[in-house]
Amino acid sequence: MVSFYRMLAQGLTRNSFIGGEGCTLKPVDDGGQPESLRLLFGTSRRWLENGKSIQVDQAPTAFGPVSVLARSEIDAGSVVVDLKLPTRNRPKSIHLRVRIPSGC
Repeated sequence: MVSFYRMLAQGLTRNSFIGGEGCTLKPVDDGGQPESLRLLFGTSRRWLENGKSIQVDQAPTAFGPVSVLARSEIDAGSVVVDLKLPTRNRPKSIHLRVRIPSGC
């Protein structure tokens, strides 16, 4: 029980109860080797309300550093995402999930 409550207090993204990294119910890559890069999967919908943005600079990944800037223009019907992807060790696939506020 102590480990569970420690995980709730320290290991989850604030106000979203989503693990920031490494929380899955099934293996995501074969053989334990990194194959795919998943970006913005754990974000809260509130983070992309109209006019808000998410910015990550030089985040370390198994493939190399990644930078992401997602700017919400929900009132205009779009979210603009600028990516700087790793060049030294390219992933087999890249998945981007843009979670917009409910009702948009």
